[in-house]
Amino acid sequence: MYKSEPELTEQDLADIEAMKQGDVPFHTCLEVWSQVLGNVEKVSKEKVQAHVANKIVHSWPKISFQETPRYHALYHEMLLEAEQALKGILKKYPKAFKNRGDVGAEDSDAVANRDAYVDVMFEWNMLLNRHEHAWDAAHPESHIQIAVFADAFAFLLGEQGLIQHLGQPQVGFQFTEADQQALQERLQAAREEL
Repeated sequence: MYKSEPELTEQDLADIEAMKQGDVPFHTCLEVWSQVLGNVEKVSKEKVQAHVANKIVHSWPKISFQETPRYHALYHEMLLEAEQALKGILKKYPKAFKNRGDVGAEDSDAVANRDAYVDVMFEWNMLLNRHEHAWDAAHPESHIQIAVFADAFAFLLGEQGLIQHLGQPQVGFQFTEADQQALQERLQAAREEL
């Protein structure tokens, strides 16, 4: 089947020209995350492929091949919730994508968008906390749900997750032990409300 080429926007053309000249355009982490999570809805509607089902069953032996479509649906529902949380934060910080100054500068992604990133950490943690709080081991899908929680956590907040982009030298986000403690206290107060 023939697929037509997508129309390129002016920004796409400018980015391509910049790449040709060796000047790769910078995008904030918020922008990258928005793009990544923006694909979730489309992917959620796709059929579970054999290699994906095999990986899920291999990673989570309590899940059968017949249950992988349910895992797929729940996993993507959770990522869609993460996308909605991110969209809410971006509404709060409408100029976030424009903060592209040099690393460490006041208008840099890590410095100017610091509060937005802390809010993302909080919201994504709370998203997972709310689901875990509502989890019931006696539920017939509890084994699927626990797998979804773990994989969504890994995707968003884990060692290879989206949040880890902030630790890259070209971003320069600083998060001290005091910052971590303040976030933990904020999370603990919110968990007590669940």
